[in-house]
Amino acid sequence: MLSTKTIKFFLAAIAVVGLIVVVGATLNQGTSAAPPAPITRQIIRRKDKSKLPATANEIAELRRKAQDKEKRTLKTQEFKDMPLKFHAIRNVESETWYKDLQIEVKNIGTKPIYFILAYLEFPDHKPGGRDIGFDLTFGDLKYVDIAVLADPQAPHIDPGQTYVLTIPPKYAKSLGRKHGKAPEEFKKLNFHIDIISFGDGTGFEVERFTDSRIKNPN
Repeated sequence: MLSTKTIKFFLAAIAVVGLIVVVGATLNQGTSAAPPAPITRQIIRRKDKSKLPATANEIAELRRKAQDKEKRTLKTQEFKDMPLKFHAIRNVESETWYKDLQIEVKNIGTKPIYFILAYLEFPDHKPGGRDIGFDLTFGDLKYVDIAVLADPQAPHIDPGQTYVLTIPPKYAKSLGRKHGKAPEEFKKLNFHIDIISFGDGTGFEVERFTDSRIKNPN
């Protein structure tokens, strides 16, 4: 039988603790005169190994996580029965992403789509206490009203076809200035679709299917 002293030692040895490690940043590979900022991270270890120096593998993992944190990300939001699929996201990490970003969507439904209203938002940029964003659209603006019947010859996305949404130049110019002043506030991008019109009086509005052809008896 193990003694009480042995049991206590065993428990202490397997207890998980954090080791704070500071390593040199390697994110910027330029020839800047200023020294790179250090990376401070915590390594989770067993208590009996907490005083050992960080291994090469641990430092490499810390650097990888730090680089991942610096990357720009775009989070898409889908909803039940959404007839569009996010087919491809391009140029999120471009230095001029506000001009280069492409969000390609595919019509996976059974009806042509005549109008799309979507929003691109920046949760970390909150002038006046509110995050900002702007709309990205496809189709004639009058079809934002799902009740409006579309001209079959109007631009539309047939089932199986794709369309690339981009940031309009009028927004890109302003966004470029804001990004230049506070680039850290534009690392997270959120994208969601609010309106999809099929041009036949039906569509989706704020994630809910709408059929304007059904008259309210009241």
